Amino acid sequence: MIKNFNRINYRLIMAVPIFATSVILGALFVLSLTLGTAGLSAGEPTLSDSSKLATPTPAQLAWADLEFGMMVHMSPPNDNARIDIDTDGLAECASLMGARYLLVVAKHNNGYLWWVSKTKARIGVQHNKQNQQPMRDILGELAAAARKRGLGLGIYNVPADWGDGIGDGGLCSDPVKQEAFRKDYIEQVRELCTNYGPLVEYWFDGGIKADFLDRVNVILKELQPNVNSFNGAYNPIRWVGNEDGTIPLPHWYAKANGEYWRYNGWQQNPRGSHFSFVECDTPGAGGNNWLGGLTRSVDDLMDIYYKSVGRGAQLVVNVSPPAKPSMERCAAFGQAIKDAVGYPLATTKGVGDSVELDLGQTSEIDHVIVQEDLSLGQRILKHRIEGFVAGTWKELAASENLGTKRIYKIAPIIVSKVRVVVTERLATPQIRSLSVTRTGIKAMDKAPPASPGQLAGTMVDGHTIRLTWTRPNEVPASGITRYTVYRGETRIGQSAATEYTDRGLDEQTAYSYTVTTISGCGLESTRTAPCTMTTPQDTVPPVLLSMKQTDATHLVVQFSEPVDEVSATKIGNYRLDPVARVIAATRGADLASVVLTTSPLKELTTYTLTVDAVRDLAKAPMSVVAGSKTTLRCANDLLLYCPLTEGTGDQAQELVNDKKIKITGTVTWGQDTMKALVFDGKTTAVDLGLAPGYDSFTIAVWIKPDRSGQQTSGPGSYREAIFSRDRQGIRDYQFNLGLNTYASPCFNMTPEPGRQMVESVSLLKAATLPAATWTHLAVTRDAGTGVFTLYVNGERPPQHAQAKNPDIAHPYNPVANLLLGAQMHKDLTDLVPSFMGSLRDVRLYARALTETEITELVRSALAP
Repeated sequence: MIKNFNRINYRLIMAVPIFATSVILGALFVLSLTLGTAGLSAGEPTLSDSSKLATPTPAQLAWADLEFGMMVHMSPPNDNARIDIDTDGLAECASLMGARYLLVVAKHNNGYLWWVSKTKARIGVQHNKQNQQPMRDILGELAAAARKRGLGLGIYNVPADWGDGIGDGGLCSDPVKQEAFRKDYIEQVRELCTNYGPLVEYWFDGGIKADFLDRVNVILKELQPNVNSFNGAYNPIRWVGNEDGTIPLPHWYAKANGEYWRYNGWQQNPRGSHFSFVECDTPGAGGNNWLGGLTRSVDDLMDIYYKSVGRGAQLVVNVSPPAKPSMERCAAFGQAIKDAVGYPLATTKGVGDSVELDLGQTSEIDHVIVQEDLSLGQRILKHRIEGFVAGTWKELAASENLGTKRIYKIAPIIVSKVRVVVTERLATPQIRSLSVTRTGIKAMDKAPPASPGQLAGTMVDGHTIRLTWTRPNEVPASGITRYTVYRGETRIGQSAATEYTDRGLDEQTAYSYTVTTISGCGLESTRTAPCTMTTPQDTVPPVLLSMKQTDATHLVVQFSEPVDEVSATKIGNYRLDPVARVIAATRGADLASVVLTTSPLKELTTYTLTVDAVRDLAKAPMSVVAGSKTTLRCANDLLLYCPLTEGTGDQAQELVNDKKIKITGTVTWGQDTMKALVFDGKTTAVDLGLAPGYDSFTIAVWIKPDRSGQQTSGPGSYREAIFSRDRQGIRDYQFNLGLNTYASPCFNMTPEPGRQMVESVSLLKAATLPAATWTHLAVTRDAGTGVFTLYVNGERPPQHAQAKNPDIAHPYNPVANLLLGAQMHKDLTDLVPSFMGSLRDVRLYARALTETEITELVRSALAP
């Protein structure tokens, strides 16, 4: 279920006895009916002061005019699936079905981030995993694909992070953790409001904690003044309260209290002080399947459309990747909408209790579409639709609220006129549009729309031009849906706004642009007068800026400007030291980056990249300075590595972060062939400190148990913690690789306080590790499947895993430290050593290693 009910909103009501609650709700319902239906009959005086009605802001009106959006909800995928996400295809799905904006689930309650964030990993998980080529900003790609099609962009961002113990609204019981989360979440809101252009909607699902709200409000007002937020700041829009995609009748946009976030019949009040449009969402696959494509029948989808958009609400349909299987159904749905209501036979508007549309001839119709002008508030309380049939007015439909749009699907009937008659209202009715259609008949505008005005260009840099223009003074009856931009005779893009940015241009080149208007019926205007811009000369050679690693065989090289493809993809222009082979070079989509495919890079090795002869795109090409260099310390997603082979002293070296760690208790170093740290089971422990959590991970360690003097069989004989992040005897955020009561390796994890262990993996009881013998242990978790796997000496013996839950993200407790050979005391006062034996070569990775990679770890340090 994609929605999380905000339990905080109901605490006061839930604290009242059931009988009293029923009385209160009943009284509120009766009161709302009394207030909601008390209006003026047609012909009576209107309100003398129209300010008594709640009115929407221009931003709210603009959002309501979008009518229909497509949600994109994605589950944290495995690495290969992540690479295959077709962002352009998803935007095309939205365009095909007639959606006017994408609502992207940037973060759900699993904590997974679909954008590249600069915030620390204590909340959210960067999708920087194996086989990323390079790390992809999925949200950025979707935003660009949406803009290319003239679609708006909305953000869905859940404050909760269940895998990290952050509840609905961003609530956490730990004050230290709460403050860390608050800072990062606010910074993530700033990133989303800064880096992806104008937003039409920001959906804080599950609500937002009160002490976050003021700061979030400031960010929204500063960076996205025209955004419509839901379940957070001000609530200019609200959720319908179900996931069917439909809204019950009647419904009113005004409410008595601006803090209510969900649509409820007893909340609505046409005389209320707070104006809030309603959004209806539903999964395209039906049921509760928010990770499916568009599989519902077109008839089902059209029924939803009539009961949402056709009742004056916004519709959002979810389509998840992969995009290709959904395209045909998206196109069919979009065409069904066009066929039904996309081609008006005639249109009019007017003011007063009766507004009439004369078709000019008798025509068969099966839809009547009415829109109320809401700029002065929702005024109409009751109305009916009549058709002039054979010289007599006949009622075709009747209802209460009108609102942004009412679509009446009626039995086909031949009429010469249609009218809307208002029978009860709060002020003088304002009819924005009254039109009729006949399914399958394309009613086009009588003439193409007018061209845009005042086309002008601005040079952003030597390779980028920004175009702006003005909306035509005369707008066709079907409205203006978008503008098409031409460079010379080539169509280069479309925009719903009156601006467009053209990137990647050549230097010292004249470019001529024209723009056309596209009407709601699809008619295109003549082109504007051309706007000609000339890019300046490029006199600066490219500069090698940086190199970053995406996985064990891929590096991303960044230059200061776009580079020539031929020279940029010549592998002989790149040299890595220590020696690593460059197998392939591919220029990135931004033209200024190059992805190098290499032979496997070694962990904790510093590589120097030397670049020669890579040229820019200038007419007189210039190359980077010969022998340009940049360096990188290769990690291969290794977060932590302690060899534990020092052999002397009371400190252990952690090589990834290059620091020394104090060993507590009795320190003894083994002196056999495999040097190691000996743990006495009573005092010896290593506190590794805090480390970020990841949804996928691998823990690997060499272990030699020593069970001398201990009972070796039977339940409850002993439990030993090898690598842990938990509290002794407490199941909150348990994260523990150890030996169970049968001397068998096991891993347990609890993602939330107070819950039983929902994730675990262990060997069969008979698989006891031999004492005084070196054994290599590894445990992996694949975020794409939620599956844990235990490896013993590089092999996968028979094992038992329970409660696979791929929706749990970064399951480390960000407050408790990582410990070797011990657990934290339940009061968090001290360490409780529990492992007896020797450990060495301890590794923590931020991804699930493959079986081949784990086998290689074993071979690299074979036990005697």
